[in-house]
Amino acid sequence: MKKILFLAVSGILLLSACKKETIELSDEDLLTRNGWVVKDFEMTIGSFTFSGTDEMDECELDDIIFFKKEGKSFEKDQGATKCFSVQVQHEKLGTWDYDEITKKVHVKLFDEEDQGIQTMELLEVKENELQLYWEETTVDGEIQNCLITFVSAP
Repeated sequence: MKKILFLAVSGILLLSACKKETIELSDEDLLTRNGWVVKDFEMTIGSFTFSGTDEMDECELDDIIFFKKEGKSFEKDQGATKCFSVQVQHEKLGTWDYDEITKKVHVKLFDEEDQGIQTMELLEVKENELQLYWEETTVDGEIQNCLITFVSAP
């Protein structure tokens, strides 16, 4: 009986001494872990702020963006609702890179010859949320601040 009690107590002590090891994921790991769906897109010019999601078609709101680790491919899936039946369901849009030190995401789209590389600041990336910020110059020469928030795709 003492032997059984000793084994039981020893087992409890051993199990309670084991710690669960938490693995810290890098920003890049979190960025590439999920597909991302637009939750909110806000643009500001001077003191005027408007919602970019209000300007998006309903069929675009379920699109899923991927930052693929393999080949640094920037991809989009049309989601359940396509805007046009002839659209490809899943396509590569370009390439991307991430600078861990500056927290900048650089995206080069295949079909944007004149725009070059879009550089965005990664404000936050968590398991289920991603926030990117960038500035653009309008045709009138004004600075437009863009803030887009994604949630992980279902």
